[in-house]
Amino acid sequence: MKILIIENEPLPAQELSNLLIEVRKDCDFFPVLSNIRESVQLLSSESPDLIFMDIELSDGIAFDIFRQVKVNSPVVFTTGHQQYITDAFDNNGIAYLLKPIRREMIESAFMNLEKKREMFSNVNKLLRYGSADTMLNVRSFKSQFLVKHGQKLIPVKTEEINHFICDGGLVCLVTRDNRKYVTDETLSELEMILNPGNFFRMNRKYLISKDAVLSLDNHSKGQVAVKSNLLESEKIIVSRQQTRLLKDWLNH
Repeated sequence: MKILIIENEPLPAQELSNLLIEVRKDCDFFPVLSNIRESVQLLSSESPDLIFMDIELSDGIAFDIFRQVKVNSPVVFTTGHQQYITDAFDNNGIAYLLKPIRREMIESAFMNLEKKREMFSNVNKLLRYGSADTMLNVRSFKSQFLVKHGQKLIPVKTEEINHFICDGGLVCLVTRDNRKYVTDETLSELEMILNPGNFFRMNRKYLISKDAVLSLDNHSKGQVAVKSNLLESEKIIVSRQQTRLLKDWLNH
């Protein structure tokens, strides 16, 4: 696995590379970069398997890289600050690690990478077979969830679900009649087990059913704000990268 580390300080860069080698013996590294200029130059011709990217670099904020060059690699963002998390997941982010970085955080990032790879593999299969209907003949998707309600476990059919929400570390499903239950799966795991023709990952917080979408409003810089059933007062912002996919999804 060819990995690029973009890190402002030499010592954290070395510590990170040591952790990566502990977790993945097959790591092979590009030279460590510390600024936007060098990063844009390298990424203009190379596509690493994975990038670990510090956010505050010597010549600016790392998100400027994405404005100057098309980045085709998944990115694990590393930082000492929490305020960049939304921008991170709008720019190829698969994980957001707060410094100091520990081994278990690296392991979790690689798990997220594998989940994303499987998800995109499923999308490619869907495209290859031409339609969601054909895809259903190849793979079964989750049809209901067993959720806790008081001291009982009750089944909730997938077709009854309006949306999933990640809030405060918990993921909940919300039914069309506004019942809310905690689920065991993460949003990334839900993306893999739900029919992609029926549910769409809007952002890091919401996974919404197609029938729940009421309208799209232009927001800024190619983004849209989604208005959804039961969430009419919530401004659900979809990134520029996801907006085109969202429009294609709604148009089928």
